[in-house]
Amino acid sequence: MKKNNKEYWEKRQLAREELSFNKGTEAYKEYVKILSESKKEIENKIAQLYAKYQQEVTKLGIDKIQANKLLRGTEYKEWRYDIGKYVEEIEKLKKSNPIEFRKMSVELETLAYKSRISRLDNLKAGIDYELIQSGEKIKGKVTDTLADVYEDTYTSFVEDLNFKKGVISSSTIKMALEQEWSGANYSSRIWSNIDNLAKAIKNEVIVGLNRGINYRTMSQNIAKKFDTSYKNAERLVRTETAHIQNQATLMGYKDSGVVKYKFLAVLDSRTSHTCASLNGEVFKTENAMEGENYPPMHPNCRSTTVPYEYADSDSVNETSNEELKNEENEDIY
Repeated sequence: MKKNNKEYWEKRQLAREELSFNKGTEAYKEYVKILSESKKEIENKIAQLYAKYQQEVTKLGIDKIQANKLLRGTEYKEWRYDIGKYVEEIEKLKKSNPIEFRKMSVELETLAYKSRISRLDNLKAGIDYELIQSGEKIKGKVTDTLADVYEDTYTSFVEDLNFKKGVISSSTIKMALEQEWSGANYSSRIWSNIDNLAKAIKNEVIVGLNRGINYRTMSQNIAKKFDTSYKNAERLVRTETAHIQNQATLMGYKDSGVVKYKFLAVLDSRTSHTCASLNGEVFKTENAMEGENYPPMHPNCRSTTVPYEYADSDSVNETSNEELKNEENEDIY
């Protein structure tokens, strides 16, 4: 019987892990694409600010210190409309993410109530606005990907065991996605990444203006901030994908009577010492603890698990070569 075949399960589980990894990679590419679009918009806003800045330095014959005072002054009423527009747009996000809405809109709301705002205030608000919009798009894409991974992993696993229960409810998937692990969930990690990027860019602008850095240098410095965010995003998406794929597998174990599982690490030059040391170890399903004896063990973890013992049968073992060949003709999905 295929459910008692060691090689069969290793092949199946590694294939599922690879499929989930590929889906995560596509989500990451979309993540970068969305952020790159915001990067262009932010660079345009900074370029416009610099153009105004240089024009006034030349036209008024003032030094950079005086020009910086103009940037921070409160005599520019014409920008107040933009701030109000930003707040109005962000109001639309209140239902989709109320916690992040409150956190990220405070500064914009404060500026909107001022009778006058500075050009620098306007730029900072514009940066927040662009990245909040990106954050919503990114969250939507990652949410869809993780939900897809969870459903595909669970249904394919239980169908491999010839169980009739091959469907999982959307509420169960939603609950799995929202569950915190290692102190947070995928949504809060996405917003933390976005928030850190916004702070880094705004700080770069302030420091750059104070030091009189030219636009080209500032643009290069901001590009580095985005590069850091891209790397963080790659780790985030891959780790969250691994988490949700393994959680779907664990749910499959519990629903199908798998009482023990075996840890399966991908052994190559990138394998961590932790995963290598756990490879082949057997644990009770009821004692599975993510990060201790169940993957992911660390960021970018590629380890998975395979069924080892069932409530109604003996441990997984070898079957005949003829039976294995017949089962290998079946596709996973």
